[in-house]
Amino acid sequence: MDHREVYLNYINGKWKQGSSGQWTDNRNPAKPLEVLGKATVSTQLDVEEAIRCAQKAQEEWARKPRPVRGQILEKVAYILRHKTDSFAKTLTREEGKNVAEAK
Repeated sequence: MDHREVYLNYINGKWKQGSSGQWTDNRNPAKPLEVLGKATVSTQLDVEEAIRCAQKAQEEWARKPRPVRGQILEKVAYILRHKTDSFAKTLTREEGKNVAEAK
């Protein structure tokens, strides 16, 4: 495999390694010998930080006017529609779903 992904935690708008400092292989369930990438190993502290930050972000989101939230969601929907094939291929490799189900 030429290109392997690195999976980090996305917390408070930033990608970061888990506080354990450890990594685990992310493998294709249909081909267990195929390593797709490496994933950071998180701790309870990482999870607690993510929850705190998500709660704060939800409060900020709720304060945004509905039209602004709508514009943001429209942009997300546009991106998802235009990257469906790419997302489906990734789901297939990571979860063992067939492409049709992933779409």
